[in-house]
Amino acid sequence: MGFLGTLILLIVIGYPFVAYYIMRERWKKLRGKARKLRSQFIIHTMKEPVTSGGNTVVIIGNAVVAPDPLTLFFSKWRHLFGGSMGALTMFAERARLEAEVRMLEQARKKGVREIACVRYSTSDLGGKSSGEGAMFNGEYLCYATGIITSGNH
Repeated sequence: MGFLGTLILLIVIGYPFVAYYIMRERWKKLRGKARKLRSQFIIHTMKEPVTSGGNTVVIIGNAVVAPDPLTLFFSKWRHLFGGSMGALTMFAERARLEAEVRMLEQARKKGVREIACVRYSTSDLGGKSSGEGAMFNGEYLCYATGIITSGNH
């Protein structure tokens, strides 16, 4: 095996490890950013906000995503043998979190102090959704009602 063959073999073997490390670091950074942003707001989990008064605005965050080749590779193997597709589940969770972070960033820019009625929505953007070669390219949307209280003007 020549130099080129060795190089290709190292890339093929090393790619999953490098990709996993990069993905794990991005995931950690995103979770930290979400935790920091969430702490800046009062987020109501009930349908109606507790606070009365103040102006309301719609706040929206979205993330358009497509799985990387490594995720597709592992999901195809899992599809072949059956069972839960953990790689795609983590991919979807990361996309939802990214949409939420973008919504919270927009809320901060608009001067929102309280957030109510948080909702998530997902749409398929033309990927094959079932069968052989299934792949999901989608948009994850996070939207809510932002309340600008009188103390924030």
